[in-house]
Amino acid sequence: MMPSTNQTRTISLLISIGALFSAASHSDTLYSACYGCRGSNGVSVAKHMPTIAGLNFQYFYATMQAFKKDRRNSTIMGRIAKGYKTSQLQRMALYFGG
Repeated sequence: MMPSTNQTRTISLLISIGALFSAASHSDTLYSACYGCRGSNGVSVAKHMPTIAGLNFQYFYATMQAFKKDRRNSTIMGRIAKGYKTSQLQRMALYFGG
Protein backbone atom coordinates (compact mmCIF):
# COMPACT_ATOMS: atom_id res chain seq x y z
CA MET A 1 0.00 0.00 0.00
CA MET A 2 1.41 3.37 -1.03
CA PRO A 3 1.45 6.19 1.51
CA SER A 4 -0.92 9.11 1.00
CA THR A 5 0.36 12.56 0.04
CA ASN A 6 0.05 13.71 3.65
CA GLN A 7 1.95 10.65 4.86
CA THR A 8 4.66 11.26 2.28
CA ARG A 9 4.99 14.89 3.40
CA THR A 10 5.10 13.84 7.03
CA ILE A 11 7.75 11.24 6.34
CA SER A 12 9.82 13.77 4.38
CA LEU A 13 9.55 16.24 7.24
CA LEU A 14 10.56 13.57 9.72
CA ILE A 15 13.58 12.67 7.64
CA SER A 16 14.64 16.32 7.65
CA ILE A 17 14.12 16.59 11.40
CA GLY A 18 15.83 13.27 11.98
CA ALA A 19 18.89 14.42 10.08
CA LEU A 20 19.36 17.09 12.75
CA PHE A 21 19.91 14.49 15.45
CA SER A 22 23.50 13.60 16.07
CA ALA A 23 24.61 9.99 15.83
CA ALA A 24 24.82 8.26 19.17
CA SER A 25 27.37 5.72 20.28
CA HIS A 26 26.64 2.00 20.05
CA SER A 27 26.37 1.84 23.82
CA ASP A 28 23.46 4.31 23.91
CA THR A 29 20.67 2.64 25.87
CA LEU A 30 18.08 3.83 23.37
CA TYR A 31 19.50 1.45 20.79
CA SER A 32 20.89 -1.24 23.05
CA ALA A 33 17.40 -1.89 24.39
CA CYS A 34 16.70 -3.57 21.03
CA TYR A 35 19.73 -5.84 21.18
CA GLY A 36 18.19 -8.38 23.55
CA CYS A 37 15.74 -9.51 20.87
CA ARG A 38 17.31 -8.19 17.67
CA GLY A 39 20.94 -9.00 18.28
CA SER A 40 23.99 -6.81 18.53
CA ASN A 41 23.47 -3.60 16.57
CA GLY A 42 20.13 -4.91 15.30
CA VAL A 43 21.54 -7.89 13.41
CA SER A 44 19.43 -10.88 14.42
CA VAL A 45 20.87 -14.36 14.74
CA ALA A 46 17.47 -15.99 15.29
CA LYS A 47 15.33 -17.00 12.31
CA HIS A 48 12.11 -15.91 14.04
CA MET A 49 13.46 -12.44 14.81
CA PRO A 50 13.96 -10.14 11.80
CA THR A 51 17.10 -8.03 11.51
CA ILE A 52 16.37 -4.35 11.89
CA ALA A 53 19.84 -3.08 10.95
CA GLY A 54 19.81 -1.52 7.51
CA LEU A 55 16.05 -1.02 7.34
CA ASN A 56 14.85 1.98 5.38
CA PHE A 57 14.27 4.97 7.69
CA GLN A 58 10.72 5.51 6.45
CA TYR A 59 9.79 1.84 6.80
CA PHE A 60 11.27 1.51 10.28
CA TYR A 61 9.63 4.70 11.53
CA ALA A 62 6.23 3.94 9.96
CA THR A 63 6.30 0.42 11.36
CA MET A 64 7.14 1.60 14.87
CA GLN A 65 4.41 4.26 14.68
CA ALA A 66 1.93 1.59 13.54
CA PHE A 67 2.88 -0.57 16.53
CA LYS A 68 2.61 2.44 18.85
CA LYS A 69 -0.86 3.36 17.59
CA ASP A 70 -2.15 -0.24 17.53
CA ARG A 71 -2.41 -0.21 13.74
CA ARG A 72 -0.12 -3.22 13.39
CA ASN A 73 -0.71 -6.44 15.28
CA SER A 74 1.94 -7.64 17.65
CA THR A 75 2.44 -9.60 20.81
CA ILE A 76 5.14 -7.41 22.29
CA MET A 77 6.22 -4.60 19.96
CA GLY A 78 3.04 -2.56 20.44
CA ARG A 79 3.67 -2.35 24.15
CA ILE A 80 7.33 -1.56 23.63
CA ALA A 81 6.70 1.12 20.97
CA LYS A 82 4.26 2.98 23.24
CA GLY A 83 7.17 3.67 25.58
CA TYR A 84 9.07 5.75 23.03
CA LYS A 85 8.65 9.40 22.09
CA THR A 86 8.43 10.34 18.41
CA SER A 87 11.92 11.85 18.53
CA GLN A 88 13.31 8.60 19.95
CA LEU A 89 11.69 6.55 17.19
CA GLN A 90 13.23 8.91 14.64
CA ARG A 91 16.68 8.49 16.19
CA MET A 92 16.26 4.73 16.23
CA ALA A 93 15.21 4.74 12.57
CA LEU A 94 18.30 6.77 11.67
CA TYR A 95 20.59 4.58 13.71
CA PHE A 96 19.38 1.21 12.46
CA GLY A 97 19.01 2.48 8.90
CA GLY A 98 22.59 3.71 8.85
